[in-house]
Amino acid sequence: MEREYKKKDTFLRNWGAVIILAIFFFASWAGQFANQIIVQQNDSKEHGQVFMMEEFWPQFWASTFENWQSEWLQLTTQALLISGFAAVLFRKQDEEHYKTQLMIEQLRKDMKKK
Repeated sequence: MEREYKKKDTFLRNWGAVIILAIFFFASWAGQFANQIIVQQNDSKEHGQVFMMEEFWPQFWASTFENWQSEWLQLTTQALLISGFAAVLFRKQDEEHYKTQLMIEQLRKDMKKK
Protein backbone atom coordinates (compact mmCIF):
# COMPACT_ATOMS: atom_id res chain seq x y z
CA MET A 1 0.00 0.00 0.00
CA GLU A 2 1.38 3.33 -1.08
CA ARG A 3 1.07 6.38 1.13
CA GLU A 4 1.76 9.87 0.05
CA TYR A 5 3.14 12.31 2.53
CA LYS A 6 1.97 15.78 1.71
CA LYS A 7 2.70 18.78 3.85
CA LYS A 8 -0.16 21.16 4.40
CA ASP A 9 0.05 24.28 2.27
CA THR A 10 0.27 27.36 4.43
CA PHE A 11 0.75 31.02 3.66
CA LEU A 12 4.39 30.89 4.83
CA ARG A 13 5.10 27.72 2.86
CA ASN A 14 3.71 29.29 -0.32
CA TRP A 15 5.07 32.82 0.12
CA GLY A 16 8.01 32.42 2.54
CA ALA A 17 10.72 32.86 -0.08
CA VAL A 18 9.01 35.98 -1.45
CA ILE A 19 8.73 37.45 2.05
CA ILE A 20 12.40 36.74 2.80
CA LEU A 21 13.51 38.29 -0.50
CA ALA A 22 11.32 41.34 0.13
CA ILE A 23 12.86 41.76 3.59
CA PHE A 24 16.39 41.53 2.12
CA PHE A 25 15.45 43.96 -0.65
CA PHE A 26 14.04 46.61 1.69
CA ALA A 27 16.86 46.11 4.22
CA SER A 28 19.50 46.63 1.54
CA TRP A 29 17.63 49.64 0.16
CA ALA A 30 17.40 51.12 3.68
CA GLY A 31 21.13 50.49 4.08
CA GLN A 32 21.81 52.31 0.83
CA PHE A 33 19.63 55.21 2.01
CA ALA A 34 21.39 55.43 5.39
CA ASN A 35 24.89 55.24 3.91
CA GLN A 36 24.13 57.73 1.17
CA ILE A 37 22.61 60.23 3.58
CA ILE A 38 25.69 59.99 5.82
CA VAL A 39 28.00 60.57 2.85
CA GLN A 40 25.89 63.52 1.69
CA GLN A 41 25.90 65.05 5.19
CA ASN A 42 29.69 64.65 5.43
CA ASP A 43 30.13 66.22 1.99
CA SER A 44 28.00 69.19 3.03
CA LYS A 45 30.06 69.66 6.21
CA GLU A 46 33.36 69.48 4.30
CA HIS A 47 32.20 72.22 1.93
CA GLY A 48 30.73 74.36 4.71
CA GLN A 49 27.19 73.93 3.42
CA VAL A 50 23.97 72.98 5.14
CA PHE A 51 22.61 69.53 4.34
CA MET A 52 19.27 69.76 2.54
CA MET A 53 16.99 66.82 1.81
CA GLU A 54 15.76 68.52 -1.37
CA GLU A 55 19.25 68.09 -2.83
CA PHE A 56 19.60 64.57 -1.46
CA TRP A 57 16.54 62.99 -3.10
CA PRO A 58 17.58 63.41 -6.75
CA GLN A 59 20.98 61.85 -5.98
CA PHE A 60 19.38 59.02 -4.02
CA TRP A 61 16.94 58.14 -6.82
CA ALA A 62 19.66 58.42 -9.47
CA SER A 63 21.95 56.02 -7.60
CA THR A 64 19.03 53.69 -6.85
CA PHE A 65 18.00 53.42 -10.50
CA GLU A 66 21.62 53.11 -11.62
CA ASN A 67 22.08 50.23 -9.18
CA TRP A 68 18.82 48.56 -10.24
CA GLN A 69 19.69 48.94 -13.92
CA SER A 70 22.98 47.10 -13.43
CA GLU A 71 21.32 44.43 -11.28
CA TRP A 72 18.57 43.83 -13.85
CA LEU A 73 21.17 43.57 -16.58
CA GLN A 74 23.05 40.93 -14.59
CA LEU A 75 19.86 39.07 -13.73
CA THR A 76 18.68 39.05 -17.35
CA THR A 77 22.06 37.79 -18.54
CA GLN A 78 22.05 35.02 -15.92
CA ALA A 79 18.49 34.04 -16.77
CA LEU A 80 19.31 33.79 -20.48
CA LEU A 81 22.43 31.72 -19.84
CA ILE A 82 20.63 29.41 -17.43
CA SER A 83 17.75 28.99 -19.86
CA GLY A 84 20.17 28.06 -22.62
CA PHE A 85 22.04 25.56 -20.46
CA ALA A 86 18.81 24.19 -19.02
CA ALA A 87 17.47 23.43 -22.49
CA VAL A 88 20.48 21.21 -23.14
CA LEU A 89 20.78 19.71 -19.65
CA PHE A 90 17.10 19.03 -19.06
CA ARG A 91 16.68 17.45 -22.48
CA LYS A 92 19.20 14.80 -21.41
CA GLN A 93 17.43 14.36 -18.08
CA ASP A 94 14.07 14.03 -19.85
CA GLU A 95 15.45 11.29 -22.06
CA GLU A 96 16.78 9.42 -19.02
CA HIS A 97 13.50 9.92 -17.20
CA TYR A 98 11.57 8.57 -20.18
CA LYS A 99 13.82 5.50 -20.36
CA THR A 100 13.37 4.91 -16.64
CA GLN A 101 9.59 5.18 -16.99
CA LEU A 102 9.65 2.62 -19.81
CA MET A 103 11.67 0.24 -17.65
CA ILE A 104 9.24 0.65 -14.74
CA GLU A 105 6.27 -0.03 -17.01
CA GLN A 106 7.97 -3.14 -18.37
CA LEU A 107 8.67 -4.36 -14.82
CA ARG A 108 5.03 -3.82 -13.87
CA LYS A 109 3.88 -5.80 -16.88
CA ASP A 110 6.29 -8.58 -16.00
CA MET A 111 5.06 -8.59 -12.39
CA LYS A 112 1.45 -8.89 -13.51
CA LYS A 113 2.26 -11.86 -15.69
CA LYS A 114 3.63 -13.76 -12.69
